[in-house]
Amino acid sequence: MKHPKPKVLLSACIEHSAVRFDATMISSSEVKGMIQYFDFITVCPEMAIGMPAPRDTIRIVQGEEDLRLLSSIEGNDYTDKMRAFSKKYLTSLSEKSIDGAILKAKSPTCGTDKIKIYKGTGKSQPLGTTQNGFFAEEVVNNYTDYPIETERRLSNFTIRENFFIRVFTTARFKYISDNSMKNLVNFHSTHKYLFMSYNQNT
Repeated sequence: MKHPKPKVLLSACIEHSAVRFDATMISSSEVKGMIQYFDFITVCPEMAIGMPAPRDTIRIVQGEEDLRLLSSIEGNDYTDKMRAFSKKYLTSLSEKSIDGAILKAKSPTCGTDKIKIYKGTGKSQPLGTTQNGFFAEEVVNNYTDYPIETERRLSNFTIRENFFIRVFTTARFKYISDNSMKNLVNFHSTHKYLFMSYNQNT
């Protein structure tokens, strides 16, 4: 069986572009080591909606009716722009058929690791946490059951190994040229013991 190169969505600030709020790039030895094995599709939601680098930091703030995405100091509201971009981008991305995603940890747009919710801007204290950032929420909703991790979690060997298994298996499944029974049976036979390691009833 051939091994296609997986397509993985990646936050552009990780080992690719200096697009963070302070115009820097995040270094990740794990992601750097993946470059030759994956086709990365990079995105920076903040830059995509017109925010510059450097820029004021942004945070998730509890509004009167819902959560809002505001600049931390001046309180500029980017909620509607970010939601509109995320939906449009993920709709267009589906045509590229990604096999997984690596997103920036702790980010109010890309984080999937319990992002802080604040009472307001300035020196206000966090109220609690939410599961995903604004952009990450759309990724998770559009790619249910796909491997989605942050660069911080991938520093853990077990998590990284599981990510590799799922991404490469997903890519190989999509490589099947048609849905003929022969190809499906061959794919299942090749991956039988891998599937059983996850689910004995497979």
